[in-house]
Amino acid sequence: MSTEVRAPEAAPVATGTVAVVVPVYRNAATLPALVERLGAALAEQAWRVRLVVDGSPDDSAAVGAELAARDPRVAVTVLAQNVGQHRALERGLADEPDADAWVCLDADLQDPPEALPALLDALAGTVDRPDAVFAGRRGVYGTRGRRVTGALHRRAVSALTGLPPDAGAFLVLGPRAREAVLDARAPSLVAAIGAARLPVRSVPVARDARAEGASAWTGAARLRLSLRSLGWLVARRATSSSWVWWAGPAVLALVLGSVIVFGRAHGLWYDELYSMEVARRPLSEILRAAWEGHGTTWSLRDIPPSYNLPWYVLAHLWLWLVGSEADPVLRVLSLLAGAVGVAVLTRAVARLGGPRRIAVVAGLAVAANPLVLAWITEARPYGVAVLAVAGTALGLARWLDRCRGGLLLVGLAGAGAGLAHWFALLAVAGIVAGGAALAPRRSPALLVVGALAALPTAAMVELNRSTVGDRNAALLYDTELRLPLFAAWQWSGTDYGTALVVAVLGLLGIVRGARRLRVVALAWVGVPVALLLAVEHWVRPVYEPRYVLAALLGLGVLTACGAAGWSSRRVAVVLSVVLVAASLAASTTLLRVTPRERADDAAALIAAAHRPGDAVVAGDRQSALGLEHHVRTRHPQIAPDLRVPPVLAVPDPPVVWYVRVPIIRGETGPVDGDELLVRAGLRVQEQWFLRGTWTSLMVQRWVR
Repeated sequence: MSTEVRAPEAAPVATGTVAVVVPVYRNAATLPALVERLGAALAEQAWRVRLVVDGSPDDSAAVGAELAARDPRVAVTVLAQNVGQHRALERGLADEPDADAWVCLDADLQDPPEALPALLDALAGTVDRPDAVFAGRRGVYGTRGRRVTGALHRRAVSALTGLPPDAGAFLVLGPRAREAVLDARAPSLVAAIGAARLPVRSVPVARDARAEGASAWTGAARLRLSLRSLGWLVARRATSSSWVWWAGPAVLALVLGSVIVFGRAHGLWYDELYSMEVARRPLSEILRAAWEGHGTTWSLRDIPPSYNLPWYVLAHLWLWLVGSEADPVLRVLSLLAGAVGVAVLTRAVARLGGPRRIAVVAGLAVAANPLVLAWITEARPYGVAVLAVAGTALGLARWLDRCRGGLLLVGLAGAGAGLAHWFALLAVAGIVAGGAALAPRRSPALLVVGALAALPTAAMVELNRSTVGDRNAALLYDTELRLPLFAAWQWSGTDYGTALVVAVLGLLGIVRGARRLRVVALAWVGVPVALLLAVEHWVRPVYEPRYVLAALLGLGVLTACGAAGWSSRRVAVVLSVVLVAASLAASTTLLRVTPRERADDAAALIAAAHRPGDAVVAGDRQSALGLEHHVRTRHPQIAPDLRVPPVLAVPDPPVVWYVRVPIIRGETGPVDGDELLVRAGLRVQEQWFLRGTWTSLMVQRWVR
């Protein structure tokens, strides 16, 4: 319940005035001086002030009524109960509909009315006219603790909304800003303005020390309001349509990836097992092994964890956080990073100048792509690489827009991409090259940052030259200079229909859509492919499908331009549906694919027939790594009988279960254990061949 007091002889106030709204609580002593100073500050224009007495226990209502009786420009609203500063401001703004501008300030005289002309001039500016102007807080106006905590809160609000970091509750509102405050039902005035995403400005204003009494805002009350405001902003941001549209593709990637991670029956394969077995070690041991150039277990003794050291550190922290070593844990980490990367990529495409529909189609096409899904659902660093490369593209877009922090994001995300996977640095080079072509006059700074971003990767390469050497060179293909065709074929999921769609829309994408987006996308995929072709021609083979994943994200953006970049909405919708549907169709094969390795099946087969005392022997590195992991995590009952190199068997075992790798990518693997078992008087009674697309395993049951 409230009452209003206004001088009865007051004439109607003309439209075009400035309405000042002041929440009042225990401010009886300062109200006369406040009204007097307002009159002096606003003497050159029409104005009025509404004092909203917020259930104040002192004489504020009586003093306000006396002021209103003397001056028709003063109105008083008296609230029967205390509703808080923001609700009082809302009531005052609602009660003053006829004005060109509205001022909100406190009644304690810490906000100097003399600053109002400067704030009003800024609001009425003819260039980039804002909807609200904040009095940027300056000066020593309270205790150090209150100033520091207040600054931290404002920084957090700024990060969530883009408001100036010095924005407080002393401000001038235009009509749109007033409507936004009244519609938002926010916990604070600043939160309401920030959520509206209106153009605003900040004018530095020195606050005064408190003239009378102590603030009614206790530390606990300030903390509660801060948490409520920040929580409201986070929830508002999470549920707003502007958030949903670019997060939608990430949700698709998360759903499809979850189906693959939890829907496929096979366990980790050798490379994933290596990640798991290294990551579970103490962090100091991981770092020492990488630096000294040795493995973390005997079966990995000559394979130090330096090749993907940042990934192993991240995986170690993730395992510690989750508290589990189950097979899906690291796959989920990569999937989460990849899904966030899809969201960032969608946002980057929009910032680079593409219409929203192109950004959404690009995100959906990448989220549904079979090559992307195949590798962001593995316990490897490819999901992190996707995230980092997408972050580089977003940083470039911000830099091109001259937004603060764009160049820093390019550097940090670019460095992260190279550390996640060396070849991802080529995609970073392409993105930087595209930015340099678009803004040649500003390009030196961009090129320097790109070069600096490559330094951590260069250091990693040098570390591995002295530890790992050229071990992985044998895994790379010679495409005979057909690398672009090989890469596009893998991006299409080795499906002819999808390949045709990708080829046609990719070519159309070169000429459709915003120029800025097309230039960056073409450089994103073109520069890495050109560099790899040059290395293949002059140095050695360098092709492996997953190594070009980060670069092929640019191809996904080009196909989206070709599909959704048409002025005809009908054509754009049809082609976009064809692109996404083709990608989804090609990705369905991931649920039917033969496992890369079946060490989990080998362990399960042995566990089903194993009896205490039967020796379980691994004859090689691959078998040892798989058996150790799956016995520890799934079949601990056979752990006492497990023997891995260099210990192959126990004296006079009744039965020996022998697991070895007969074939690795077509080459015969180690079989030295066969001779040892024959010398021990054993013979093969049964054997099973577990075929995998990368590594096949032989399980044999030897008896006397």
